[in-house]
Amino acid sequence: MNLKKIKGINYKTGSQKAINFISKIWSLIFVIVLIAFFSSRGVNFFSIKGLQNVLIAATLISLVAIGETFVVISGGIDISVSYVLGLIATCGGIIMREFYSAGLNQSFVLVIGIISILILSLIPGFINGIIITKLKVPPFIATLGVMGIAQGGAYLLNNGMPVIGLPPLAGQIGNSYILYYVSGKGIKFFNQHASFETKSAIGIFPVTVLIVLIVILISGYILSKTKFGQHTYAIGGNINASRFLGVPVDNHLIKIYMISSFMCGIAAISYIIRFSMASPNAGEPLLINSIGAIFIGGASMSGGYGSISGTIIGAIIIALLQTGLVSMAVSPFWQYLTVGCIIIIAVFFDQLKYKLFNN
Repeated sequence: MNLKKIKGINYKTGSQKAINFISKIWSLIFVIVLIAFFSSRGVNFFSIKGLQNVLIAATLISLVAIGETFVVISGGIDISVSYVLGLIATCGGIIMREFYSAGLNQSFVLVIGIISILILSLIPGFINGIIITKLKVPPFIATLGVMGIAQGGAYLLNNGMPVIGLPPLAGQIGNSYILYYVSGKGIKFFNQHASFETKSAIGIFPVTVLIVLIVILISGYILSKTKFGQHTYAIGGNINASRFLGVPVDNHLIKIYMISSFMCGIAAISYIIRFSMASPNAGEPLLINSIGAIFIGGASMSGGYGSISGTIIGAIIIALLQTGLVSMAVSPFWQYLTVGCIIIIAVFFDQLKYKLFNN
């Protein structure tokens, strides 16, 4: 149940107040601590380029985690996201490569590729939803099976090799900026591409970050302001009560898992235009990071609680760890250890708060 929506709670002790307060703000405090720490220890971390790298590192994590947030709030889990992303990216990359090699216009190829990715991305989520709602398979097992299918399919499509030979325009768009600073002229709009970034023109706001910002605004509105969002929280809080109240639970859950895979599609587009290639293992590191971002951001394991803003804070924390460790010349493998510890801390606060308010 969403504690934010409960009115008239009488906290019994000061401990309850303290735990509730800490559980709400600890991740934000942790962001400030990480920025301060890496700024003092890392090389060029606290700079336009350094902070920009943090935002870019958070893009793929955020996109996948936003879709996963809907699933977690509804009381489920989707562990297929990593290889669903890889499968969709590989499909889209092959389509773009074949159309481009046929001599078609680059812009047309990109449009066809993006539309294809978005349409294809709905299929894995639909399959997940059907298996979970109609066959009554637990979400973990259902999405584990779909993950295996997606992994095999992604590797078979291009013999396990990355898809290259995509239109150069893809990379130009993915590495361009909405805003950039020109020495002596101030802020300008629409840098052509990353190579234009010189001492006289410095990119500030990447296109890939704009994509994430648009998704954040739309998904945040859906969760907080629409009936769809209300039903999502209700199902996660008490699925049986939701059925009794007339919520179309099965259809709603199918849509939620389709949203999760659709976000993988948007992440696949972001990956392709950023790296000018598609890889079957493009989403492999994103499973633990995306789920970690959700729980770090305050979502509950039992469902019914969470927010897009909290998830984004969690994604930024993970991106800060990634870029901060690099700026300190520390092995990036430490990132996994650190993220694992933070997830445990986040879940500890969630469970502690649950026990305090349900005793």
